[in-house]
Amino acid sequence: MALAGNTPPDCPAEHTEPPRKQKLYNRKEAADYLLVDPRTVTRYRVKGKLSFIHDENNRIRYPEDALKACYHWKWGHWPSE
Repeated sequence: MALAGNTPPDCPAEHTEPPRKQKLYNRKEAADYLLVDPRTVTRYRVKGKLSFIHDENNRIRYPEDALKACYHWKWGHWPSE
């Protein structure tokens, strides 16, 4: 049973605290990483396919781990580094 105001644990796009020492990407950078249009990044976030966080200025940012997982889901292989 979920408490009021909490996101269910099975929701992959839940808002989380920023991970430590991990690069955060804005929407344009995330789109370049995923090889898609920036509007597609927004669609993935809204549909729950891409996790995100809010930075200290309350802007949406995408952790690198979430982008790697989304890239693998979309393209069928891990991004080359």
